[in-house]
Amino acid sequence: MIGTAPVRAVGLRSWNALRNLGDAVTAWIVRDLLGHSPVAVAADVPHVLGTGSHLFMATPASRIWGTGVLDPRRTLPPIRPDQIAALRGVRTVSALRERGLDLPATVPLGDPGVLVRHLPEVRAWQAEAARRGPRFRAALVPHWSSVGHPFFTGFPGLGDDVVLVDPRDDTLAPLRALLDAEVVLSQALHGLIFAEALGKPSLWIAEGDDPAARFKFDDWYTNVADPPDAPLPFAAVTRDAFGRARPRTPRVDEAALLAAFPAAATGLDAPDLRVSFDLARRVSPHRVEAAGLLHVEPRRLDHLPADEVRRLSGNLDAALAGHYRGWAERPVTLLIRPGWSIPDGLARRLRNFLEHYESGSLAVVSQAQGWRFPDIEGQRWRDWIVVPGLRLLGDALLLRPDVPAALEGRMDTVFVPH
Repeated sequence: MIGTAPVRAVGLRSWNALRNLGDAVTAWIVRDLLGHSPVAVAADVPHVLGTGSHLFMATPASRIWGTGVLDPRRTLPPIRPDQIAALRGVRTVSALRERGLDLPATVPLGDPGVLVRHLPEVRAWQAEAARRGPRFRAALVPHWSSVGHPFFTGFPGLGDDVVLVDPRDDTLAPLRALLDAEVVLSQALHGLIFAEALGKPSLWIAEGDDPAARFKFDDWYTNVADPPDAPLPFAAVTRDAFGRARPRTPRVDEAALLAAFPAAATGLDAPDLRVSFDLARRVSPHRVEAAGLLHVEPRRLDHLPADEVRRLSGNLDAALAGHYRGWAERPVTLLIRPGWSIPDGLARRLRNFLEHYESGSLAVVSQAQGWRFPDIEGQRWRDWIVVPGLRLLGDALLLRPDVPAALEGRMDTVFVPH
């Protein structure tokens, strides 16, 4: 542990619409390097915004620690100078000053993701990799939205001496994969930040070169010696490009970044934590039996009175709030009707599907129930039938951690073999 502050619970917020280590790593840094207990909190509770381009999420209760601007053209919420503990890079500082924010010249700079090399688990993996030597010639890191892109799925040598590192992960496992490779080619910003922090030669790659999309990269690279001028387009990336990867040294004052952590402003009354953030992530999707809400015979929410739907939604929110009291973080929740035996592996497949999809929640119904909906036309996805916009209460209901359990919201239905 690098930090010297006393242990305390601190509020934390991040973008968690899906698993993404670049956003999720702050919790590991807060616990293992600073010695605090991170607790995911609501937007109006004092909290830290850490790794990622999260300034658009800021509220009056936020304290910004190494966060950056995502798109300089995008409107930002009001932010006070006293909310800024550290920022990702010079370009974020300039963007905020252009909006009239009076920031001191001494504000610490750097993405906290650069600190991952100090995490105990990562240090052990790094020592192991140094003894054993690399297992792969290269690691490819897509942006989470490009995981299924043909460039990555069809890359020569994939599964042999090239490893695809899926960033949709809220554990530290992707860092181990990076350590196992000689070089790192990354479309994701944090794939590059982690590679540079771990001393791996890296190459920035992209499908195109959109100035707005590259802002966060240019912002980070104000902290790096010998930054690249531009990404290498997918069309130009072959195995020969591995030789273009270069080690790049972050010039971040790590001691100043750690010292700037706003523990005092984001401390919580010591909660009685029963489930730590990493355990919550390991059990995701977490199964909860939903007696009284889900039934053998599916119900269409659109056929229920609006007052009844609001009542069911309020009851569900209250029940989940009680269930997750004492959890440091709410995972993806899989509500299951009593008596329904979920097939092996289905819960994780549902979570993976939801992470590709726009829906706020996902209703799950056995295909054996399909005869009840003769007027419904769906789309086949592998061995499932997907019906966008169909709002059902059936065998199960999958809920994201980042949205309330509002049954009035966007919902899609999948019919699964059973």
